[in-house]
Amino acid sequence: MLVTNAAAAAAAAVGTASTVVGKQYNLYAGRECARALAKDSLNIEDCTDDLEGCSEEQLQRLEQRLAHIRAEYDEVGKVVPMAELSLQQLARHDGSDPALPMLLSIRGVVYDITAGKQFYGPDGIYPFAGREVARAFALISTELADCSDDLTGLGPVELDALRDWEAKFNSKYPIIGRLVKDS
Repeated sequence: MLVTNAAAAAAAAVGTASTVVGKQYNLYAGRECARALAKDSLNIEDCTDDLEGCSEEQLQRLEQRLAHIRAEYDEVGKVVPMAELSLQQLARHDGSDPALPMLLSIRGVVYDITAGKQFYGPDGIYPFAGREVARAFALISTELADCSDDLTGLGPVELDALRDWEAKFNSKYPIIGRLVKDS
């Protein structure tokens, strides 16, 4: 079970005799926590889906908590694993195929920029869809030749500009994955 928010994690623990009110169940948020729920544990090492070695009593506790969560809370979404894309895979998301989302990467973090296609698509002021753009954003450049992750030689002013771009993207566009080196 992957808990997507602290309220659901707290709900998972409510109503059991072994639960102490006031525990820090936010530890479970965003993590797979089946083992921790089964063991009534707040140990980060127990945040896993590995139930091997759990007693029958612990497995029953887990089932009770899952039933409680499903009965009390609406499922509003699922956590989707982050994609891992190579530069070659990222390049296919440059806006030339309208069936694919437009993506770009800043320092290896891949964003879905489809909503900003007028800015980052092939006809935009920053036509960077399908590329790693850390250097270009740091330099506030619109040149495709500046699209790379190489920050060599950049100073504090450029790195501050890059951080501003990252903050903008973090607040505006969904992160869908990370860039991995071509193998």
